[in-house]
Amino acid sequence: MRTQKITVKIGIKLSYVLFGYIFFAFLLNACSKESKHSIDPTATLEEEQETDLSNNPLQLTLESEFANEQDYIVVTDDVFAIWWDKRFDHEDDIEFMFETFKTLRQDCLTNLGMQDPPNVAAGVFFNIYIHHGEQDNLPDGWANGVGTNRFDLPYMTLPEGAHLDYNNLLHEGFHVFQYSSNSPGFKYSGDTAWYTESSAQWYAVSRNPEAVDTFIEIETLTSNPHLALWHSFDNEAVGDPTDWLYQVRQYAMQAWLYYMTSQEGVGENLITDGFYSKTDLSPQNYHFENIGGERLRNIFANWAARNTLDFDYLTRPQVARAKEELNNVADLSNRKPYAISLIPENFLGTHIPPAELKPRGWGYNVIKLENIPNGTYNISFNGNEEGSEGALSHFEARFVTKGQSEVQTITMNNNISGSFNLNLENNLVEGYLIIVAVPEHFTSTQNYGYSITISE
Repeated sequence: MRTQKITVKIGIKLSYVLFGYIFFAFLLNACSKESKHSIDPTATLEEEQETDLSNNPLQLTLESEFANEQDYIVVTDDVFAIWWDKRFDHEDDIEFMFETFKTLRQDCLTNLGMQDPPNVAAGVFFNIYIHHGEQDNLPDGWANGVGTNRFDLPYMTLPEGAHLDYNNLLHEGFHVFQYSSNSPGFKYSGDTAWYTESSAQWYAVSRNPEAVDTFIEIETLTSNPHLALWHSFDNEAVGDPTDWLYQVRQYAMQAWLYYMTSQEGVGENLITDGFYSKTDLSPQNYHFENIGGERLRNIFANWAARNTLDFDYLTRPQVARAKEELNNVADLSNRKPYAISLIPENFLGTHIPPAELKPRGWGYNVIKLENIPNGTYNISFNGNEEGSEGALSHFEARFVTKGQSEVQTITMNNNISGSFNLNLENNLVEGYLIIVAVPEHFTSTQNYGYSITISE
């Protein structure tokens, strides 16, 4: 048992920072457990408290910029210290929190090749603060996320309620073990920022795959499938909207990582190894090199097709919840799910997508075919040799029918052209031709143009 006095610093403005870049907090929509968190009117701020450090195998010490043991309860276990204002009661909550974080830590260190945050090497606990807005003396600007203190060490802030959301703890906890990343290519900025969030979301869903709220952002993927895989907070193209559909897409990209590991046999280590590989490659380029370019292209095209089939690799309650989220918070006028829509009157002939909807790097177009009469049709595809900024093009294509699970792979003659015969026997009600841009180029918002010609 030991008691340590720490000076509290109050009213500090906090920016959420990870790897030295602005960290946008994960937005919560629900809490998975009930919490007892009433103010205790009998608590006195003058009470002295002894903190039990007996479960402390690494002999870590307490160090906090924001709280002290006179005004706050602090409980430690393993490498974690959980703090909250004495006027609140979270005694019944901490067992769940500690078990979640300890299990996550062992998983990350033992199975996923990740490393402890620098707090451990510095000999101090990793601090987790349960905060209550203006009702306690912790900084009012705190939200939900991982920050960096004046000692250059990370810590976590959890709003009351969020501290018992299991998926949230998995997501934010995973950020803790990304923190010591030694790979410049995985930094939280520009065309690589997406991966910090997507992989944390992937971790949460891979450890809790049946949770209904797990994939609530995925309708952003099918609403604007032409966007680059790496579209994130601050790397949009000129003219892109800045609403929910465009600003949370990096969270939705968990579905891409989850699809790879759950449906296509990609090892989990290939999702996490890059953080500690000292690589200058971006995450998307790292996957291309380590999973294999041809394999990754095929997986991505299959994923695009399965997304178009209403995310048939997810549970129906998860998809229904995502549609609800879309309708509740999105500006639906910014949805562009189909680059081209074809009906009998305009079906035959040559078709080119609008300039603003041409697929960007590792994005795709969905061409909708509706009520096309029976017959055999030749569909010829011709892509531009280069993207709009000069990168060499590479395309894949798939065809799917609404309500059916089969994904038809369209054989390409080369990287930019191909043709196939579409045989319709049962009066196609709704089908989708999916054009996928998968160049060996992993940055920018350049697009990749093409045309399709349909004849009888």
